[in-house]
Amino acid sequence: MKKLAVIYNFIILISFSSFGQSALDYFNNGVKKAISKDYYGAISDYTKAIEAIEAIEPIDVNPSNAYIYYNRGYAKYFLGSYSESIIDYDKAIEIYPKAYEFYYNRGISKQELMDQNGAIIDFNKSIKLNPNDANVYNNRALSKRKLKDYNAAIMDYNIAIKLNPNFVDVYFNRGLSKFDLKDYSGAMSDYNSAIELDSNHVNTYNNRSILKELLGDLNGACKDAKKSISLGNNSSVKWFSENCN
Repeated sequence: MKKLAVIYNFIILISFSSFGQSALDYFNNGVKKAISKDYYGAISDYTKAIEAIEAIEPIDVNPSNAYIYYNRGYAKYFLGSYSESIIDYDKAIEIYPKAYEFYYNRGISKQELMDQNGAIIDFNKSIKLNPNDANVYNNRALSKRKLKDYNAAIMDYNIAIKLNPNFVDVYFNRGLSKFDLKDYSGAMSDYNSAIELDSNHVNTYNNRSILKELLGDLNGACKDAKKSISLGNNSSVKWFSENCN
């Protein structure tokens, strides 16, 4: 069964006193459209903001201009244009290399392109600039797990939990890596913790059901599968109908 994890992204609303009014208006309109998930409209407005600034001065003169490229990359990410989003993040970093979220989001786009090593490099840079964001450790761990470096992934999940003890997805994700290492008691503990924090975490019920079946607890597996199905996970329906009363 497919094991999912959440990928987190940022969008920034920011005021630029150095913008001409036209560029600032386009930027603010782009932010509003992105928030309403009109990503095509947001990209159009961000592009117009860039053009308005370039008509006055070189785009890289003011570090604040980096956030236009950053936000446009964010919008392109949600349209599935991962390579194009990386190009915008590259430009944002070129203009202003001190924003940890630029590297973080570029890393996420690289994950989508299955460039796990490139993603880890970006997450490392992001952590160097800001070592206190649990999301970055969680996503770096996801890449490490993809590379089958399960122990290193668990170390990152441990840090993420230390930074945010209520981060449900990290417990679930750490449980997956422990399962990979056949640490079934550790995986069970993490799945239990995830459900304690979120009693409707569908993926955890699904994976805990798989683990319970593996450990010979068919009754418990059926209960978790039933809960998972009730929360909308149809992938367990066939198994449940064949194994549970």
